[in-house]
Amino acid sequence: MSKERIQQKNPDVTDALVEATGRLMEQLGYRKTSMEDIAAAAGVSRATAYLYFPNKEAMLVAWIDRRTSQRLAALEGIIQAESDPVERVRKAVMARIEFSLDGARGWGERIDELLTAVRLAPEEWRRRMLHDEAALLVETLSLPCFRCPVSPQATSELLSLATHGIFYNHLGRHRLDEKHELRQQAEQLIDLLLGGIVRP
Repeated sequence: MSKERIQQKNPDVTDALVEATGRLMEQLGYRKTSMEDIAAAAGVSRATAYLYFPNKEAMLVAWIDRRTSQRLAALEGIIQAESDPVERVRKAVMARIEFSLDGARGWGERIDELLTAVRLAPEEWRRRMLHDEAALLVETLSLPCFRCPVSPQATSELLSLATHGIFYNHLGRHRLDEKHELRQQAEQLIDLLLGGIVRP
């Protein structure tokens, strides 16, 4: 087999590795899941797995990146379905938190370990995720009913940062059953943020 052939990545293998990563890390946790485990679950050799990903952290990032893309698509649907611009922002921001909470519950007691692993992700990936999420609300925040203290993109990114704070800074395995309380806190934060940018 030629070197060029080896370097070509089969999307089916990529999908299998990424999905296996999510399944195994949910079952075993980040630390107990090895590259060998993921490769075996995906039906490929360990050597093949390393051709696609340099380490299991990169696999976890790819899995979360895929989940993020799915969430972005769902958020876009929510935004398009709401005609009132203020409610559009409110529902989109709240939906982000709901998606994060619902996704985290499947990890049970391993949620703290997952969040620690995510914080090890490259800064470029985190900046891209923030930018993509924020971009969904730029058009809405450009409407006359909003008075953004900075650009609509920057304002949207600040909204994303604030809501990320609720999830990543306060959510842990001991708080997975406190979804109602977290939702109330999120709603209060959203009201506070909107109060500063909605024109009277």
